[in-house]
Amino acid sequence: MLVNLHLLRFFAALPVLAYHTAEHVWASGVPKGGWLYANHLAGFGGVDGFFVISGFIIWHTTHEEHGPGAAWCFLRRRIARTFSGYWPFLLLSLLLLYLYHPQLLAQRDWLLSSTLIPNPAATTSQLLPGRLSLPVAWTLIYEVYFYLAFGLLIVFRRQAKIGLIAMAAAVVVSAGGYAVYTGIFATGRLLDTTLLFTFYLSPYGLEFLAGCLLGEVYRRYTIRWPLAWLLFGVAMTVVIGWVNARWFGGQLNLGYYAPTRVLLFIAAAVGYV
Repeated sequence: MLVNLHLLRFFAALPVLAYHTAEHVWASGVPKGGWLYANHLAGFGGVDGFFVISGFIIWHTTHEEHGPGAAWCFLRRRIARTFSGYWPFLLLSLLLLYLYHPQLLAQRDWLLSSTLIPNPAATTSQLLPGRLSLPVAWTLIYEVYFYLAFGLLIVFRRQAKIGLIAMAAAVVVSAGGYAVYTGIFATGRLLDTTLLFTFYLSPYGLEFLAGCLLGEVYRRYTIRWPLAWLLFGVAMTVVIGWVNARWFGGQLNLGYYAPTRVLLFIAAAVGYV
């Protein structure tokens, strides 16, 4: 099972790679169009798939673990694995900036870039790509936050963890509804909003939690018609690309569409996972 999920991670990474490559291709003067543009409309959703897969794998591998010792071992393993793979590329980005764009060094938030833990008193401007040495590392910020939160859950036994995850999901959904109702994610307010709604209660957290709950479903029940679920995930991805082009002008990846993006890609990720 885990081998299949790691393979799924690989296939989720391919459209994300093509998504970022497209920006450089078009910047060189190549007109937009073809499969690269089609992928651009939904390929960024591979990140959402990663979040769901992360929640699934963590639950699948730790659902029977509990206690402070188990929590510490989990945090130590996950944090070490994350930063041992991230810091070498951070140092490489520092070297490249020094060699080719030294004027940008002062514009980067190196504390945020190296720790991946935002300041609780800061605004979402800290999470903008311009502040990170590696812009794509914004996803790791959410990963680290989830690991820290899940590490606290491991202190409890499995049944208690399930209840707490369900409660956390309800809180995130409620916060998302409140944020949408009050316009927190509106373009004119997003950068002035504290991290409470845009990070700590971010809709992206629902993808991690959904992965955990999927892990429990997989543990309890036999999943029938896996190919049908996979085809459903593919169909949903195509639909999301069409919706993005038709209703969002291809801008669904932007932060003020986060609640809508999460709702759409959770449905697709359920099929894939």
